[in-house]
Amino acid sequence: MAVLVRAIFFALIVAVVGGLGYPRICIPDTIPLIKGFRNLDVTKLTGIWYSFLWRRNPQVPDDRVLSEYTAYVTAGKDGALSFFIRALPKDGQKCTDINEASSLVPTGNPGDFSFGPSESNNHFKIIDTDYTNYLLVLRCYGEDKQGRCQRDAIQLWSRRVGLDPIYVYSGMKTIAQRLCKTFEGFRFSVHKLACNLREQVTKK
Repeated sequence: MAVLVRAIFFALIVAVVGGLGYPRICIPDTIPLIKGFRNLDVTKLTGIWYSFLWRRNPQVPDDRVLSEYTAYVTAGKDGALSFFIRALPKDGQKCTDINEASSLVPTGNPGDFSFGPSESNNHFKIIDTDYTNYLLVLRCYGEDKQGRCQRDAIQLWSRRVGLDPIYVYSGMKTIAQRLCKTFEGFRFSVHKLACNLREQVTKK
């Protein structure tokens, strides 16, 4: 029932944002290099974030969809970030740790971090945040000089399991305007707190 309600809610958000024409104001081949959040204060990002809405391109097969996708964010020296992520595979047997974004190195560009081998040219970009409610990120794998990604992932995170409609609307508008993405393929994250990270906070 909760999933159905969220689906209807998302459909309404898409209808409103789409009705305003946002997805049609940009042409993917002509958009400039996607830049991160200006004047980002990484220390304000620290703490727990819950994935609320996400999309990966190419899409993730259904049998590989993860739920309980939660991150504990810490800030290191010289503006570095670490996203310690825990999620639950579809078989629901055991939570798994995901270390891909555990070492994010600032590139010198606002809100832009590199991860993985240097030759991969992978970028983790903080697109928008208010620090206390929502966080919009783009993972760009194999970014070329024109800012195009061989594959990408977009996530809208929330400080709580839920996210108020105003922030969902703002996030979807930013996805359409700045990232030039349609709303096809987005999924809601499911949370029952089976992979709660609060003990991770205690350890820190």
